[in-house]
Order: sequence, then C-alpha cells, then structure tokens
Amino acid sequence: MRGYLIGAIVIGSFLFGSLAWGEEYGLLGGFDDGYWRFEYGGGGSLSTDNQYSDRRGDWCMIGSAVYEWPIHDHITMAIQSQPLLLYHQQRDANQNTESLYGFGLGLNFRLYQIAQEQRGLFGEIGSSFIWTSDHFRNNASRWNFLSGGGVGYKFDEHWEIGARFQHISNAGFESPNSGVNLVAMWVGYSF
Repeated sequence: MRGYLIGAIVIGSFLFGSLAWGEEYGLLGGFDDGYWRFEYGGGGSLSTDNQYSDRRGDWCMIGSAVYEWPIHDHITMAIQSQPLLLYHQQRDANQNTESLYGFGLGLNFRLYQIAQEQRGLFGEIGSSFIWTSDHFRNNASRWNFLSGGGVGYKFDEHWEIGARFQHISNAGFESPNSGVNLVAMWVGYSF
C-alpha cells in the first residue's frame, strides 16, 4: 500500500507541478496539440521464491490506444486504454494453464529528452485500472491496478520502442493479493 501512496505523490507532483512550470501549456492547455498512438507489446512475469505468487512461465500481451499531449516543454500526459490485455498463467503445480482477457483505462506521464518535439530518449510512469475475465492466481479480485515505469526512444514523429517494468495487483483492497511483476518490450506508432 505504501508503494501506491508514493506513486500518488509522484503523479500529483507532475500534475500540480506542471501548472507552475509550464505557463505555455498547463495541465490541459496543450490538449489540442496532442496526438494518438497505438502500442503493442508483451513480456514475461518474474519468478519468485514464494509458492503462492511464483509466476514462472506466465506471459502477458497488451495492446493500447493512447492520446498524449504536452503539459510542459519536456513533459506529456496521456490517457491510455488497454482494449487488448491477455495474460497467460500456469494455474497449478500440474502445469494446467489458463488465459485471462481484460481491458483497462488510466493515465501516463512522460519526460522527454528533446523539448517541444516529444522525441528522443524518454522515461515514463503510469497506472491503469484493469478488469480481467478471471482472477490472477492467488489474487481475490478481477479488478486490479496495472502500474509501472519504463524507458524508451522515440525515433521521429511516428515510431518508438521501449521497455517497462509493470506490476499488477488489487492494492490490498481484497485478500489474498499476490501481485504480478512483468518486464515487457513494446513498439508504438503515433499519428
């Protein structure tokens, strides 16, 4: 729970800090200068020594539609939807498997290396509220949070690649709450 509090403080700092830093844009001032992006990526779950939360052999694929706009010279904000979320998990010790399908909606912030052009090296942080067709193993809720951060490179006004660390859990609202940790690669196309 403490991690989500820290995340809320960081996101709040971006939101309210952008009002003070970016007189050119403000929080919604650059909304009309925004653009759409499609992302597709996937990766594997990290294994643990805990028998209840070990995710060895699990993998995830996510397709996203994103609307991103500038809130400062180097910083953008985005509304992101994940209409395609597929998580494949080993269900038990007998190697039975199960695929979960889902969708999500959330916010994302990026800090770009090159001001005003939103390209070059960037770092990002974000969180989405997601629903899945069934429970993650040893997780009591089908409603969870997909939070994370990553780095990427935007080559030009269209193409970008990146890597993310992502965490899925219900933030302790229901028990049990064995989270999922993922390392993912993705590609994006903006228009």
